Amino acid sequence: AFAFMAGKMPLVIFDLNKDAEEFRVFNSESRRPHQADAYDVFDQLTPLQRPELTFVEKPSDIKLGQDSRVAVICPMDCLLLLPHLVDPESHYEALSKRGLALSGLPTPDSEIVDTVLGPAQIPDHELVDSESNA
Repeated sequence: AFAFMAGKMPLVIFDLNKDAEEFRVFNSESRRPHQADAYDVFDQLTPLQRPELTFVEKPSDIKLGQDSRVAVICPMDCLLLLPHLVDPESHYEALSKRGLALSGLPTPDSEIVDTVLGPAQIPDHELVDSESNA
């Protein structure tokens, strides 16, 4: 749905759902069914409003023009190395429950618990327990 707002600009879609059967039927030169579906949907738009679709398997497959920046819907760690239109940390904060609770918008009473653990520390259950019980 968000892609309809993109207009005539590059639109990168991650092509993550590849199964073995699909690989046997479709080679890299042809469109897979879900790709064809995406093109069919966007072909309903006039050419001046139609995004320029590209499917990639991983962030390193994204090719940007000189001085280009990405505008992402949901900030993701795997895209941090790309130049962003909106600072990823600010974007994440704006989308977070913490950001909502501090936004000044009417929300239920909330207790904000700021964590100090980073993503790499989350698998360590002892660290998580010690932070949760602090």
